[in-house]
Amino acid sequence: MKINTFVIMSVLCVLAVSSCFSSNNKLAVTLGNPWVGVKYAVSAKVGSELRYAIDPDITNITARASYDFLSKDKLRGFAGLEYGMISFNYDGISGDGNSYAPFIGGELGLTDKLGVGLDFGYSTINLKAQDVSVSGPEYVFNLFLTYGIK
Repeated sequence: MKINTFVIMSVLCVLAVSSCFSSNNKLAVTLGNPWVGVKYAVSAKVGSELRYAIDPDITNITARASYDFLSKDKLRGFAGLEYGMISFNYDGISGDGNSYAPFIGGELGLTDKLGVGLDFGYSTINLKAQDVSVSGPEYVFNLFLTYGIK
């Protein structure tokens, strides 16, 4: 993965978040396996998230956007799209690529600040190492904790 792509994506995310900031927005930290993320509620129905995979051999930075189609008591249903940038160096093979996926899921608020959720999606992953290129679908299942910090 080129650092320029990461810098451009980070700047765009910061600009999008800061331009949509209002007193109703909420910021949260998400924790899954093997990733951490920052979630931002742009409005009552629209959310964004930036995730970073924690793995010594793989770097995966993913941007997500979602829409809440269900909001009842402490239960929230959502659907969205994600795009990820991948780089890897495993057993002497290194390369980079991307992934994109539609997803659907739900989250249950346990307290005012703590929630547990899950989502699943159908991801298409494209990887390139030296002169070899591989693409293919993959089902992705995420189980996560959310802790609201604002």
